[in-house]
Amino acid sequence: TDMNLVHKALGRLKGWKDLRRAETELVKKLGLEKGALTPFAVMNDADNKVPLYVEDSLKAQDKIWIHPFRNTASLCLSMADIQRFAEEHGHNVNFFNPEPPAAPTADGVAANGGGGGGKKAATSAAAAPGQESTLGMTATKDGNYPEWFQQVCRGAELIEYTDVSGCYVIRARATYVWKRVQRFFTDLIEEKGVVEELYPMFVSSAALHKEAHHLEGFAPEVAWLGSTGPEPFDPEKPDGKGKPLKECIALRPTSETIMYPQWAKWVRSHRDLPIKINQWCNVVRWEFKQPTPFIRTREFYWQEGHTAHATDKEAEDWMWMILDFYRRVYEELLAVPVVPGVKSEGEKFPGGKITSTVEAYMPNGRAVQAATSHHLGDNFSKIYEIVFDAADGVTRSFVHQTSWGLTTRSVGVAVMVHSDDKGLVLPPKVAMGQVVLIPIPYQSKSGENPAEAAKRNEEIRDKCERLAAELKRADYFEGDSNKYWKIRAYADTRQDKTPGWKYNEWELKGVPVRIELGPKDYDKQEVVLVRRDTGEKIKGVKWTDLTARVPALLREIQDNLFVQAKKKLDDAIVKVTKWEEVTPALNQRKIVLAPWCQEEETEDEIKKRTTEEAAQTLANEQATQPAAAAAAAAGEGEEEYAAPALTGAAKPLCILTDDDPRRPPLTEDTKCFLTGKAARCWALFGRSY
Repeated sequence: TDMNLVHKALGRLKGWKDLRRAETELVKKLGLEKGALTPFAVMNDADNKVPLYVEDSLKAQDKIWIHPFRNTASLCLSMADIQRFAEEHGHNVNFFNPEPPAAPTADGVAANGGGGGGKKAATSAAAAPGQESTLGMTATKDGNYPEWFQQVCRGAELIEYTDVSGCYVIRARATYVWKRVQRFFTDLIEEKGVVEELYPMFVSSAALHKEAHHLEGFAPEVAWLGSTGPEPFDPEKPDGKGKPLKECIALRPTSETIMYPQWAKWVRSHRDLPIKINQWCNVVRWEFKQPTPFIRTREFYWQEGHTAHATDKEAEDWMWMILDFYRRVYEELLAVPVVPGVKSEGEKFPGGKITSTVEAYMPNGRAVQAATSHHLGDNFSKIYEIVFDAADGVTRSFVHQTSWGLTTRSVGVAVMVHSDDKGLVLPPKVAMGQVVLIPIPYQSKSGENPAEAAKRNEEIRDKCERLAAELKRADYFEGDSNKYWKIRAYADTRQDKTPGWKYNEWELKGVPVRIELGPKDYDKQEVVLVRRDTGEKIKGVKWTDLTARVPALLREIQDNLFVQAKKKLDDAIVKVTKWEEVTPALNQRKIVLAPWCQEEETEDEIKKRTTEEAAQTLANEQATQPAAAAAAAAGEGEEEYAAPALTGAAKPLCILTDDDPRRPPLTEDTKCFLTGKAARCWALFGRSY
């Protein structure tokens, strides 16, 4: 075996460096002597901090010679024996291919694979036909972020690709997260008198064009339906099977132009107000940018809420209340910290008066607009003539409106923020399965009656089933929602998979707590709890304590995920006061907090400058590291090649509210970081999806 090739392969797989070296203290802890190579060392790694990797070519070998802690002797074992030994000591055998991958193309996708639309290259989580399917991740979060995210989504069975680019099947595990978001948010708005209605997904051309400025914001993304029949209408074949519609119909990009003509029929008096309506539905926006599951798709699911009020203040107060509800969805339910604020003039909702937003930070340095709540003023009511008679019986006024939306993007945000190189990590509140119990079978000894071992293993499996049933009957309290929920527990008693395989599978699928029950644990009436978020093992937990310990552990995991994500967000925000500081901060994958004059023309200037400076940074990287870049693409060479800086324009993400603790003081001496004029606000700037 070419060890240089092996080292490079593991380096690509995990982003590791200096693979030939190990600290003397670690070598001693594992009980090894210099030059010894043995999987037996895992028995001395009680904390499970040292992973075990084996080359793919050894997988099917009946005889493998290994060192027994020193290189002066050798033992002959089968791979099955090695796997059994590792699993009994709480370790998995991770197989890898040392051959270099195909060189990536400019968009980061391997040359033998594609993007959306069902053309995704095969990964270890979903192998191509004719290849063996193995469980696990090959891309890393810090290495190839786009590929890592797609592997998490596929491997954890969150999505499946279709033959329409940008449109995905949202599978059960992700749908469950969305259902929990729906339930949490519905409880909040129903307490405020919001009712649900359902509106058509089609909108006429006349209605869509009635508010020109509103349409202008969505025009490039509107999808139109123009014909019926077994095939599309072809004007060159008027006698064909496809028949044109008398008028093209748009698929809703949003529902203002569908709802508000109806409201004009219903509102007559101040007694008809306020109107508070929400609907859960799908919309279509035919994005032309690179599709990304959940984050940027052509069809997505959302809630869109709409209200009509008698006064401007009522509408604005409602907008802020809904924005705080969105903050609670992300922080209390999804354990994702967000920054609330106001959109700039150039970024606000088309036709709106004020757009408020919650912004989230992704680990690759990009921001995500997580949800928005709009104060529409009376702009739309004037167009659609939604007028009411005031209480004085004389005054006729236009209503003041709001609209607000939260999408399935929230699922992708949670996945991006929390998941790791092993796969999906989900907060317990939204995990479809919160606990999985895995029996560790008893291995019969030489000369022992196999029937006794089989009986003992049946007892262990049966106990796992009974413990799962007890957990499912137990309640646990989610303090912030003031509700009790049943624990979602499952016993994985499949006999055709090893415990190690099951560990990998449920880690990949993001189950927050794993419970292991082996023969020794069974004799002591104990189990071992393993946390998905930290990997910590909690040994010696009595069966009788499970219904109390597990709910507490689920709450600990939920809280820890938020704390860790909050630290990353805080560390990512960098205060700058001069333009020269912006691009260096962005190149470090940060979000910039800067004083700003808010002049509308500066928004385009900021986008233009950051685009140009990003292009120059990329050109400099290619000029100074061409050999390293080529070697990294080919999987060769010793040079370290850092991940390239993000490209594209930076823009205003949000203007911080006056009560935001992140907001520095704003005085007469505070100058705009771009123009040098008097600053009117502190705002966050960054690259976003």
